[in-house]
Amino acid sequence: MTDRKLNLTMLCDYYELTMGNGYFDHGMDDKITYFDVFYRQNPDKGGFAIAAGLEQVVEYIQDLHFDDEDIEYLRGRRMFSEEFLEYLRNFKFEGDIWAVPEGTPVFPREPLMVVRAPAIQAQLIETYVLLAINHQSLIATKANRVCRAAEGRIVLEFGSRRAQGIDGAVTGAVVVAFDVTEQALAQRNRREFTANVSHELKTPLQGIIGSAELLENGMVKGNPARRTRPSRRRASARRD
Repeated sequence: MTDRKLNLTMLCDYYELTMGNGYFDHGMDDKITYFDVFYRQNPDKGGFAIAAGLEQVVEYIQDLHFDDEDIEYLRGRRMFSEEFLEYLRNFKFEGDIWAVPEGTPVFPREPLMVVRAPAIQAQLIETYVLLAINHQSLIATKANRVCRAAEGRIVLEFGSRRAQGIDGAVTGAVVVAFDVTEQALAQRNRREFTANVSHELKTPLQGIIGSAELLENGMVKGNPARRTRPSRRRASARRD
């Protein structure tokens, strides 16, 4: 275990590093380039998507640097020039990023984010930008559809143990969970609920549902009248 903050700079495709070395060797390291982040199709044929992931991208870029261990690893691959490795040792993202705000409805083939930066810098952030924007926007879009389908009824989400990592469990869905006029209060209440209640509530609920399904399917012996009672209660709850 370590208290050191995880450095995600090496979370990139290897070709981005080899292309960066190519840019450097051909004097293109300072050449300004533009990258647009967009998608081609709405998930599940929906009318729009919800943009999310910007916060994670900003945090990633602010801490973007190569540690000594990263440099030594790349040197050991024997594919990168020493001049390029020295460039990476002093690497810092100095480009500009324009993006739609978190929670904005977006449509196919329109930019969610525009990156303007020197070629190597823009190339090296490609993987993480796509990773963060794609996944968080997908979760936010699904959460938006669920909330709209609920038509004002309370929605509880207990999918954190099935989501893809910590970010999949706690971000993305947050941006569409509340009325924007009460966002600060709702965020505080959601954090208190998650910290103090969610696990205690989730475990008994799952146990009750599981027991009711066993009784309903006749897998537990006992009084037939008692076996039918949970089914009626569950049906009544669903009608409400």
